[in-house]
Amino acid sequence: MGMEAQAPVHESNFFENAERQFHQLTNSHQSHHTSGMKLSDIEKLIEKDGRELLRLLLQAHVDSRGIGDIGSSVDGMDNISRNHKRIGERQIKSIFGTIELERLGYGNRGTDSLFPKDSHLNLPENSHSYELQRRVALEIVKSSFDNAVESISKTTGIPIPKQQIEHIAVRVSNDFDAFYRENSSDEKLKLAQESPLLILTSDGKGIVMHKDDLRTATRKKAELADKKLEKRLSPGEKRNSKRMATVASVYNIERFIRSPEDFKKELASIKVVEEIPRPKPLAKRVWASVEKSSEEVIQEMFDEALRRDPEKKKIWVALVDGAPTQINQIKSEAASRDINVIIVCDIIHVIEYLWKAVWYPLHIPG
Repeated sequence: MGMEAQAPVHESNFFENAERQFHQLTNSHQSHHTSGMKLSDIEKLIEKDGRELLRLLLQAHVDSRGIGDIGSSVDGMDNISRNHKRIGERQIKSIFGTIELERLGYGNRGTDSLFPKDSHLNLPENSHSYELQRRVALEIVKSSFDNAVESISKTTGIPIPKQQIEHIAVRVSNDFDAFYRENSSDEKLKLAQESPLLILTSDGKGIVMHKDDLRTATRKKAELADKKLEKRLSPGEKRNSKRMATVASVYNIERFIRSPEDFKKELASIKVVEEIPRPKPLAKRVWASVEKSSEEVIQEMFDEALRRDPEKKKIWVALVDGAPTQINQIKSEAASRDINVIIVCDIIHVIEYLWKAVWYPLHIPG
């Protein structure tokens, strides 16, 4: 419920609650009550009370930034002037706990209100701070949603329901392409411009999906196939149950010259006496998609490479694992753009194919 704008609390009072919490915390840990406690119990107590101190510090800082009064009116991107001022309230769940915000909103009849303080603090549209969302995202990629719920609750003290965790996962991944468009600026590529090699690499990984999420052709095959077990796949049964995710990467790098002997020692885990410092990839971009086809991802890979080398003056190298479909797609894309690409198949996969080639004739009957 909005209310009329009021003057903010005097600055000297902003950190009063945090200071009181700090003194209570230090006094309690000097008391007779804690003198006989185990170290592990003291740790838990300090974590709990200390988190509240940090929450109060964050609350005080946010309060000290004022209510966001920047004048009599605000013009939005829709070119509509908003001059009706009312204070609005909202909550933000931070990594320390929930904080309350009072900020001045500028509105007009028939328009959405604008809150300058939200913009100054870069507040999210939802109630979870960006730092909390970042930590949720890191937990999600490690394990399951259930484990993420448990881990976030333990490390931050903030219980987030599983459904909200899932929504956060969707939000943080929604603007993936837009993020790279905005952050892959020309300035970040300047350091890579002098590197002679432009590396393109892609790979594919099959992901087991629900039948409804399979690509059309795969789903039709799955519907025609007879499953051995009713509730789950039987051991080794994966055909027509996966959707291919394609990973791609583009980066610039300096040459790294090694002798056959150096390479042999690396494979044999023998440390070279005088190690040659390896050049590091520059302006590396890595992305993946299960939604887009492998052809689309490889097209994007070439688009990114051409953005770095529009005049095609660098040495283009495509590192592959030897999959024929992958190689053919790269050759086709390079030919359509009149680009000379050196295709390198990584040695581990080459050895695997050679091993199969050697043993296959030995297992032919007769």
